Amino acid sequence: MKTLRLYGAGLLAVLLLVLAACNINGGGSSPNFTISLNPASLNIQQGSSGTTQLTITPQGGFTGTVSLALVAGQDQVPQGLTLSPGSVQVSGTSPVNQSLTLSAQSTTPTGTYRLKVRATSGSLFRETNLTVEVTPPPPSPGFTLSDPTPNPLSVQVGGTATFQVTLTSQNGFQGQVTLSLADGQDPVPQGLAISATNPSPINLQAGGSVTVTATVGADAQVAPGTYRLKVRATSGSLFREADLTVEVTPPPPPPDFTISLNPTSLSIEQGLRGTTQLTVTPQGGFTGTVNLSLVAGQDQVPQGLTLSPGSVQVSGTSPVNQSLTLSAQSTTPTGTYRLKVRATSGSLFREADLTVEVTPPPPGV
Repeated sequence: MKTLRLYGAGLLAVLLLVLAACNINGGGSSPNFTISLNPASLNIQQGSSGTTQLTITPQGGFTGTVSLALVAGQDQVPQGLTLSPGSVQVSGTSPVNQSLTLSAQSTTPTGTYRLKVRATSGSLFRETNLTVEVTPPPPSPGFTLSDPTPNPLSVQVGGTATFQVTLTSQNGFQGQVTLSLADGQDPVPQGLAISATNPSPINLQAGGSVTVTATVGADAQVAPGTYRLKVRATSGSLFREADLTVEVTPPPPPPDFTISLNPTSLSIEQGLRGTTQLTVTPQGGFTGTVNLSLVAGQDQVPQGLTLSPGSVQVSGTSPVNQSLTLSAQSTTPTGTYRLKVRATSGSLFREADLTVEVTPPPPGV
């Protein structure tokens, strides 16, 4: 009996050891999880974001909230690079997929960063590698504006002048552009402005360029002087500027003329004639027919004293010389006459002094 009791006690001990081993090895693992990313590399522009998918696979009956963070790997996390959401809920036994968004501020430094995504729940944490390349944004569409030609630009008060500029599309820009004068070192005077462009409207195509002829007008109120301004090309909120100096000059003199006589004194016998040369000098672009006549000065024109020809034609800018013939009839009273030669064209007239002495014929004639 004693032997049987010893045998039974040994068998019980062996059974307890077997049960303990089964409890350790076959009773189930501790709650845990694994993580992975797809893709594990992202390219994000400054001021933009990118996404990757996080997969959390629970093990050993794991459930609960897993907190997420972007942490340093081989490189530090750059300023302004963030990850969201900050957590994900795990329930059940199936893997949980969560889209992660990584956002880069416009000030985040560009470069390639070898980082990690860390998932934490209580004392458990797992990490997986994530490479993020932060790149600058593509350049915005725009255009360039060439320097104006000619520069400086000269325009008369009350007149117009033209200059040319070339607009060139950049980065796919296309749209309508307007030209104007803007303040530079000097303010734009009232009455000085771009009054027309060719072409009009100015349509700039993507990848193209257009040369524009702009007309600048100066009203009569603009004071003559030199104005250091800018040409401004505008399309929506975009604008470009180039320096332009505008020299405003006084208006030209109105069309006019002067006259002179050589000689200014004649002696003519009754029944004969004498000659003098008239010079008509045009001014301010004057052209046209100038009518001529002999009129009273300090004395009245005596009867029978006449002048010819009655007109002269002026064209071009050079002075015109015309021989004038003064004829005295045999009955014209003798004496000295202080007269004038009058030249008239429309509302314009000019006069020159002419002294004519009418003498009797010599005795015996």
